[in-house]
Amino acid sequence: MAMYIAPYANQVSGEFDGGKILEKKPLGFPQEGGGIPYISSLFYWACAWSDEGGLIAEHPHQAFEIISFVLDGEIEHYDNQLGDWQKLKAGDVQIIRSGSGISHAERLNAGSRMFQIWFDPYVDRAVTQPATYDDYRAEQFPVEQLDGVEQTTLIGPGSPFEMQSPVQVFRRKYTGGPVEIDLDVGQVMAMYALDGNFEFQDVQTPDGQKALLGKGDTFVWQPEPAQSEAGQNEGENGAEQPTQTLRLNSAGPAELFILQMPVDPGYPLYTRRFQATSVR
Repeated sequence: MAMYIAPYANQVSGEFDGGKILEKKPLGFPQEGGGIPYISSLFYWACAWSDEGGLIAEHPHQAFEIISFVLDGEIEHYDNQLGDWQKLKAGDVQIIRSGSGISHAERLNAGSRMFQIWFDPYVDRAVTQPATYDDYRAEQFPVEQLDGVEQTTLIGPGSPFEMQSPVQVFRRKYTGGPVEIDLDVGQVMAMYALDGNFEFQDVQTPDGQKALLGKGDTFVWQPEPAQSEAGQNEGENGAEQPTQTLRLNSAGPAELFILQMPVDPGYPLYTRRFQATSVR
């Protein structure tokens, strides 16, 4: 896989609390299908929202690192360790390192929207560790201007966020015009268009048109090693892996939510175990 686009319309739909909470999943559970393929330690990704407010009743988790990114409004969280409800507002992020087991409930207040994303931290080891969690507030995350792009580092250099899975997460706001995104060979990136529209300069649809990324669409990009004249991949024999550039254009203000991970996180992945079992 080098590039893959999952349009919003093709993503898995779901609901809670009699439809008070709705969701679209860029990456659903294995039995659900749709959305993007499994990449690195990314296991599950849902965008949930509520116009009137709703409750996701208490339920258990184990092993996975479960991260809630509050995009709009305010959500509330309860777990059986604390025994109380805690509020998170837009820009806040929570991680549950579910370890040997924890149960929790979530309430989305009216006008709220969130991502919940699960990562595999090496399941066989995680289940032997006690569950922990942290709430991080919006003002704790570093914000910088990079060539006119406003970047908030949610997980990565300068962020206080702590997790086991090797992942970096950014929100990038663009004012419009050309967009360039660099990524090393050996890394894989998933991006979600939070706002605006993007036109790819080097990616075409099967009929030869420039590919588009609109609000709610998800895109996965894994750079492929370039072939040398000798026919060998660049980066072999210990050489440094080259960086490749993805070129897009935005007609106006736009925002991307970006996950960046090594293709191989360095430990056995639950998804690969599941996929191997499912084809037997």
